[in-house]
Amino acid sequence: MLDLHRIFELGLTNSSPKTENENMRVGFDTEIVVVGGGIAGFFVLDRLRSAGHHAHLIGCPRPGMDQTQWSQGILHSGWKYHRGDPRPFPDLAKTWQDMFEGRADPQLPREAIRTTNLWVWGDVDADPSLGPPVMDLPDCLGHHQVHHLEETIIDPGRVLDHLRQKHQSYCHHGLVKAARMAGGFEILTKGERILTKHLVLAAGAGNEALGMMLGRAPGFMQRRPLRMYLIRGSLPDIYGHAMRQKEVALTIHTIPAAHNQRTWVIGGALAEDAPELHADDAEHRLRNALMSFLPGGLPNGCWWSSYRIDRAENATTDGQRPDDVCVELVDDVHYVWPTKLVLAPRAADTLLSMLPIPTRRPEQNDPGVWQNLPQLPPPQGPIQEAELKWRPLT
Repeated sequence: MLDLHRIFELGLTNSSPKTENENMRVGFDTEIVVVGGGIAGFFVLDRLRSAGHHAHLIGCPRPGMDQTQWSQGILHSGWKYHRGDPRPFPDLAKTWQDMFEGRADPQLPREAIRTTNLWVWGDVDADPSLGPPVMDLPDCLGHHQVHHLEETIIDPGRVLDHLRQKHQSYCHHGLVKAARMAGGFEILTKGERILTKHLVLAAGAGNEALGMMLGRAPGFMQRRPLRMYLIRGSLPDIYGHAMRQKEVALTIHTIPAAHNQRTWVIGGALAEDAPELHADDAEHRLRNALMSFLPGGLPNGCWWSSYRIDRAENATTDGQRPDDVCVELVDDVHYVWPTKLVLAPRAADTLLSMLPIPTRRPEQNDPGVWQNLPQLPPPQGPIQEAELKWRPLT
């Protein structure tokens, strides 16, 4: 169960809108309401509107801040998941490549690509699937031999903002209350009552609170916690995996800043193991990992921090990561969890296939309630949005 602070942060409350007879009106204000302002919600909205559905999105005022912005932007081609992992993971990165090359919709801006060359080092010397060694390395990598891996790393916020601008008139933010009504659903947000035929929940962890608000029994969603680590300073650009046997010990993603400053966002097993550590213990684990995989040391004057997030997913019997996307229809409500960033287009396509073919094209201008709702603001970077406490890394 989400705590009260988390519910309001997601733009959710736990009461039902009023349905006084004097306020009832005939007909729907839209065919579909999508709740959720992360990568899943935006891809769903784009697929629906491109297919001719009349759809609107309502999200919290900080798009993508729960999972999308902390995903590190890696469009996994499958290499990571085939290393000793028997679960099938297809080559999903080609779909994204086609979108960035203008061969598939939605066409995405190439400016959102940070690099197409991931580095891999550690226990990988005998892996034939990797490219040639990297010759010009930053000093911090020390004695490690580093290999190329052709995987694309993106700025998730740039992709979110591109889709937001594309559908700007149909992206809104506000607190959401939901209730069932004959033939559909009633949404109350920002003092407006919205009647919709279909409801799609793509709100990550918010799916749990919304689903229970609409009568679904608890236990259908799981959380796998992470403690993402951050280091800022005069750092080199590194995007890569540091491997320990078949485990990704560290995943490093670089966020550039002004004045030759950069921030590393560090995930992998370091983030997955012991996410509830006290700050002193967390710093000790970070230092040990840096000594092992970046033995050349970091520049003077670096600072570190950490940020606790949950990976919200459809519940599995063993509590492990689901094999694929989860898109399900339960009691007339559609639930969407993409599982991984790279799977968001697949989740949207699956959702689209579950809906009837639209009978009319979306309107160019929506009258009534939608004009009174505030439009969704641009996403900010995770570092700007998160309330981080920085400590010197001495």
